[in-house]
Amino acid sequence: MKQFDCIVVGQGIAGSILAYQLMSLQKKVLVINNPITNHSSVVAAGMFNPVSGKRMVLAWNWEKFLKELTDTYQSLESMFGEPFLNFCPTIQYFGNVKEQNDFSIKAEDALFMGHLNADPKKHFGFKDELGAFEILTTGWLQSEKLIKLLRNKWHAEGLYLEEAFEYKMLETLDEGFQYKNHTASKIIFCEGMGITENPYFNYVPMVPAKGDVFVIKCEGIPQTRIWKKGIYLVPIGNGQFKAGSTYRWGNLSPAPDEAGRKELLEKLHLLLDVPFEIIKHLSGIRPASKDRMPIVGEHPQLHNMYLLNGLGTKGIMWAPYVSKQLIGKMYTNTSIEKEIALERFHSAFQF
Repeated sequence: MKQFDCIVVGQGIAGSILAYQLMSLQKKVLVINNPITNHSSVVAAGMFNPVSGKRMVLAWNWEKFLKELTDTYQSLESMFGEPFLNFCPTIQYFGNVKEQNDFSIKAEDALFMGHLNADPKKHFGFKDELGAFEILTTGWLQSEKLIKLLRNKWHAEGLYLEEAFEYKMLETLDEGFQYKNHTASKIIFCEGMGITENPYFNYVPMVPAKGDVFVIKCEGIPQTRIWKKGIYLVPIGNGQFKAGSTYRWGNLSPAPDEAGRKELLEKLHLLLDVPFEIIKHLSGIRPASKDRMPIVGEHPQLHNMYLLNGLGTKGIMWAPYVSKQLIGKMYTNTSIEKEIALERFHSAFQF
């Protein structure tokens, strides 16, 4: 029997960062992951941005998130000797007159405007008839690269088990849990949309959304910014960009489809005024909660069983901060902030 302090189920960005932070506290962690699962954090461009482009509001707890994501991802860069974190501004083009008017109203908010350049210079290659503003405190993470490096490291150290988690094989012990020939005092589920198959947490309301992403080649525009107008373009080097994303709630097959391709093409043509080439079409299912906030906490009946989920489109930004919130709950019984606490859904649990 192999003994661990924690079992982490799932290795998208949430499971990866949680396991890394636990190991940084000298906890022995087993990561169980099904690589066939289409992790949205691998497909997505990995952006972080304090400003919602449509609603034009600052994200909840943005300053804390920025500090935690910077500290965490830079420490991972030091550990691997590899770059992952890229800070670069975002040029947000107005898509209609309403967006222009909404921005004019927000211009009176000093805190909001502290993140912005209201009058960026014009750039060749874009359709910007209505103008734009520049968001300064943004960037992106090479999440696929980071997740793979962590996976390879943990596999080599005997801390990674590659398989679909079999819930029927999980047993509750007096002092924790047993999964096959592994025991641990705590178990944390970070499965993304796998939560819908999880018998312990399937009461949590999720609103999964399919997202499509292109990898395109476009030599005619600079790679010094993230470009956004109903779609984002994130520079990934060699004249290539990740372009996305769609939000679809009907067809939740993880495979790319023609409807997603058509929507992405239409949005690209509304943004770009130069030729581009589609290199790849990717898609994934986002683990979005009903209220679009993370879900963090302990099972209402099973002590030392926890959930970290619902990070949705902001997973790169939220993962370091909410993981620390959960670890505080696990080891010092500190309260999880009510906006992200699992308890807000406990009324749906059948006791």
